[in-house]
Amino acid sequence: MTPPAPPRPDPLTPNAEDTVTQTEIENAIKTGALMKLGVLAAGETASAADDALAGEALGRVVDDLAAAGDAWFDAQHLPEDARHGLIGLLAAALADPFGLPEERAVRLAAEGAGARHALRARGGTAGGDAVQFTDY
Repeated sequence: MTPPAPPRPDPLTPNAEDTVTQTEIENAIKTGALMKLGVLAAGETASAADDALAGEALGRVVDDLAAAGDAWFDAQHLPEDARHGLIGLLAAALADPFGLPEERAVRLAAEGAGARHALRARGGTAGGDAVQFTDY
């Protein structure tokens, strides 16, 4: 009897032989958000215009997170472990530009708020010094 094949690793999880580049992380976030919006299907590549729009929006999302003290990273140093949260936030930010129906946009906004909360909660664990938050 042949033993089962080992599970396939997540392509964005680095191992001892290689590391994930910032470009790969950024592309995974943009692609994930566009798929969440229904703009892309699995295996499709974003058009140049959609990719540029997503890239600009991702920069704004990260800048907003940093300005609010909710991020331990910046747009040039996206940690892989923030990928899922950033996908949710980016999808919410892109709902209006891609003309999603209001009901769907509201749902994405709620998911984005949850992702922001999760990123805030992780802030002190992913990159060294703990981030201090003050709620007024």
